[in-house]
Amino acid sequence: MEKPYKVVFHKKNCIGVVACEVVFPEAWKYEKDKGVVTLKSPDATKTNEKEELFITKEELSKFMESAEVCPVEVIEIYEVATNKKIFPNR
Repeated sequence: MEKPYKVVFHKKNCIGVVACEVVFPEAWKYEKDKGVVTLKSPDATKTNEKEELFITKEELSKFMESAEVCPVEVIEIYEVATNKKIFPNR
């Protein structure tokens, strides 16, 4: 399955509001001990600073929704082929 999009989660800037998990619990999990969320997928590349995950076109709308509800905009979404940031638009 082709994965034309990439989610970049800047974990170090997460403030633990957990809105992303509320709208998309299949993808996000709150880590109580750290006070931040994390991507659930075993395919995610993770460091202490950030997490990255390539996603399908079918997954895009739910990841967009989870990014849009984040009050500190620490979830970015890119189009892989062009490396164009499609969220947030700044």
